[in-house]
Order: sequence, then structure tokens, then C-alpha cells
Amino acid sequence: MQGKARLNIRLMGTPQVFVGGVPLALNHLKSRALLFYLAGTGQSYTRDHLATLLWSESSQSEASHSLRSSLYHLRKALQTSGADDRLVSNSPLLTLDPAFYECDLIEFYRLLAQGSEQALAQAVTLNRGSLLQGFSATAAPVFEDWIQAESARLNQASLHALERLTTWAESREAWLDAIHHAQQLLQIDPFAEAAQQRLMRLYLRQGEVGFALRQYHQFEQRLRQQLGIEPSPETKALYEEILRQQSSRITPAASIASSTTQSNLLPFVGRDDLLHELSVIGDEAKTGHGSTVLIQGEGGIGKTRLLDEFTSHLISSSTPWIVLRGACSPFDDLLSHGPFIEALQYGTSEDLNELIAESDASVPDARGQFFWRILQTIRSMSHSAPLLLFIDDLQWANSSTLNLFGFLSMRLHHLPVVLVGTVQHADAIPALQRLITLGRRRHELRLLSLTPLTQNHITDLLQASAINPNSVETLSEWLDAKSAGNPFLLSEILAQLRAEAILERTGATWQLDTSHWLKWRTTFALPETTHDLVGWRLANISPDARNL
Repeated sequence: MQGKARLNIRLMGTPQVFVGGVPLALNHLKSRALLFYLAGTGQSYTRDHLATLLWSESSQSEASHSLRSSLYHLRKALQTSGADDRLVSNSPLLTLDPAFYECDLIEFYRLLAQGSEQALAQAVTLNRGSLLQGFSATAAPVFEDWIQAESARLNQASLHALERLTTWAESREAWLDAIHHAQQLLQIDPFAEAAQQRLMRLYLRQGEVGFALRQYHQFEQRLRQQLGIEPSPETKALYEEILRQQSSRITPAASIASSTTQSNLLPFVGRDDLLHELSVIGDEAKTGHGSTVLIQGEGGIGKTRLLDEFTSHLISSSTPWIVLRGACSPFDDLLSHGPFIEALQYGTSEDLNELIAESDASVPDARGQFFWRILQTIRSMSHSAPLLLFIDDLQWANSSTLNLFGFLSMRLHHLPVVLVGTVQHADAIPALQRLITLGRRRHELRLLSLTPLTQNHITDLLQASAINPNSVETLSEWLDAKSAGNPFLLSEILAQLRAEAILERTGATWQLDTSHWLKWRTTFALPETTHDLVGWRLANISPDARNL
């Protein structure tokens, strides 16, 4: 008995099975599903139950035959690994011998039952991703229903555990730990608005006003693009509170740099020249020479991050700035000038109802009156402090928003105002093409283009992320090939490496498990969170190129 090798079965994240530390060679799909089900539930089942679980759409005789075939393949694989007696058949029941296998899902719930902070912290580290990530059993709707139900149960349990861990960390004023747990919670449920608010407040506790602003805008953008809705009034009120703290200088640049490696944000690399150019533009604006800046680059390339860093520099400067921010979305077709109304409503205490009414283009000359009123509002606000007006995602802007952006761009050069717009491809939008031509001729517009990070930049990023120096060169080359230098893809891949325990924290550094990584990368696929980005990039190329 003592010489028996243990089965180690991991169901959270990409499923893996090891016998004595060696991967189990089992390629039969339904056999794997059978093993996962027995391991994840830890119970005994009749053959009829298992046949219905995996072959509910077959006749009883066909299902029984398929079950016998799958059991044969499972026993054969276990026998080859010297573990054939782990599958116990006490007719009519089948089970796994609990004395000789361990499963992360079973261990997760065992630790949760203990209820201590240490146990819950260990439990959440076991959660490497969604249940049976990437695995599906063909024509097995009952099994898929079990996965769905168990996934919901697992997510709910994880959320509850992370909420308790966050509360415990807050009670100790361990703000970095609390931030880490809140970030983990939002990875599971990014639409949990209470958790979003909590993370913003935690950033404020740390003095990270820039991170709190960034968290709000990322959440707002997600709601707009995926659900077509706005944050709640409570979240907007919290945002206003964050804005009021901008001028208090509680977010020094050194604090941002020192804590970057301790959060899920990537270190800011490869954009120093662009950040410097923006800083020069900001200094010019403070003397009354306003400018328009268009920042272009593909999705995930870091346009918003660049503006966030610029905003943080403005916040930490000796001269307080007013920062207004709006965003376009594909759901704004019928909403005239929505991003500007959104930006102004958080930057002025004036009643905007009259302005909104004037934006009704059905009234003669209403558009012209509305444009001049917006300009006058911005001019009034800039009397007290220089102003940054930032409109994100102009590729989604309707004609009314683009016309107002162009109108303001032509009339802000004598004001302490910087008007910034981000866009994926400025040359694809005729209104922006005209604005660039005229603005450059008058020296009132700058076009900044973000290119992919180079391998040297990725090396700098890994070094700043406290990756073990012995692993940096090899890892940077692979990440460069897989991400094509896209910061969002880099962030998601690194998060996946940490979730899969390929990158593990060892003291002050992250250590690469080379053997695990070499095996894992042979089946590597981009995380699900990147699929939309890749899809948008493919949508911009020709059908012939896409077929390649």
C-alpha cells in the first residue's frame, strides 16, 4: 500500500492528471470526462447514472456499451501508469479510491470548510481559472450542465472567500493584500459593481488616485461596450469623490512606480518619449497655448494607459489640473455629443439640462448654439486651472461627436486646454483626416502613434515585474512572439502564467517553472479575455488575408 503512486487531479483551470508526478496518458475524451466527474464529486455512482451523464442522447444499451468502452480506456491508462486499482468497482457502484487520489476541487471545499484566514488564502490559490477550462465532452448535455452548475457554485464560493479575505486585510490595514484579493474577485466577476467600488476605495487608501481613476474608466468602458449601460449613481458619486482628490497630490509618481509591480498592472515601459512629448504639450498649455492631440494605435496597444500615466503626472504636478473624461461607444449612434456631456457632468457643478436641450439638432441653429455653449463652458472652467479634456475611442464616435471635437480643436489654441482623442486608425475616419491636415498646417495638432513594444521593452517590463533574471531573456523572446508586442495580450498571458503556477512568487521575485512552462506552451492558446481583441484585429483585414 505504501508504494502506491497517488493520482493528482486538477480541475480548476486547464484540467491536468498526474500519477506520481507524471502526466497520465489518456486521450479518450469520455474517459477523461468520467475521471473528472468521479474526482470532482468524490462520490460513488451507479453505472446507469454515469451512462446517463455522458450518453443521455443514446439508447440505454448503446449508453451502457459506451460506458464499458470508456471504462476500459480509463483502466488501461491507469494500468499503464501502475494505478489501475485507483478505480474501484463495487458492483453496481463505481468510485475513485479516496485514499490514493487528491483533487484540487475537493481540497478547495475542504479548506473553505475550515473557515480560517489561512485556509481561505490557500483555497483561493488553488483556483487557477474556470472549471475544466477548455474541456468539453461531445454530445453530453447532462455532463455540460453539471460543469455549468458546478462552475457557478465554485465562482460563488470563491467570491465569498475573497470578500472575507479582503475584509480581514482591511481590518489589518494591509491595503496591498486587500487590493490583491479585490482584483482576484473582479477577475471572476468583472461586473460586480460593489467590488469595483471597493477596489477604487482601496486604491484611495493607498493614495493611488490615478489607479482609482483608471479602475473607474475601465469598468465604465466595459459596461458601455458589453452591456450598453452606465455605472450606478453610487459609483459615479465615488468617481466624483476621486476627482476631488486629484488636486491633493496623494498620488506621487514615485508611489505609482513602486507599487506597479505589486498590482495586476504592467510596468509602464517603451513609451517614455511619448509621455515626454505629452508633458511638453501640457507645459505649453499652462502658459495659455492649447493643443489638440490624437493618439492612435490598435486595440490593446496602450492608448488609455498612456493617458492615465499623463494624467498621473498632471495630478502630481505643482499646478492643479482639471481632468475631464468621456468615452465613445458603439451604442451611441442616437446620442448626440454624449461623450462631451459625460465629461462635463463630472467636471462642473452647473445644470447641464439646458445644454442637453440645446443639442437637439431639430431646432434651427441648435447645433451651432450648443457648440458655442460647450466652448464657453470649457473657457470658464479653464479660468481656475488648466484643463485636460480626454475623449476615448473616437472610432466609435458618431458624426455629431466628431464635428464637436473638430470645432473645439480649432478654437482652443489660446486657452490653457489640452484636447485629447484616442482612436484606432485615424486615417480611416474622413473627419479626423481633415482635422489632421488642417491642424498640422496651423501647428495646433499633434498625432502620436503607438507601435508594438519591442523585445527589449518586454525585457525591461519583465525586469521591472521582478521576474527572476535567469528567466527574463528566454521568456521575453517567447512573449514577444506570442503577443506581437501588444501590452494587453502581454498582460493577459502573464496573468495566465501566474494562474497556472508557471510563474510563482518566491520571496521578492517571480520564479519561472521551466519544465512546467515547456510542457504547457506546446498547447498554449490565448486566454479567452483576448478573443474579442483578436477578432477586432482580424475584422480589419481582407478575407483573403484572414484565410491565410
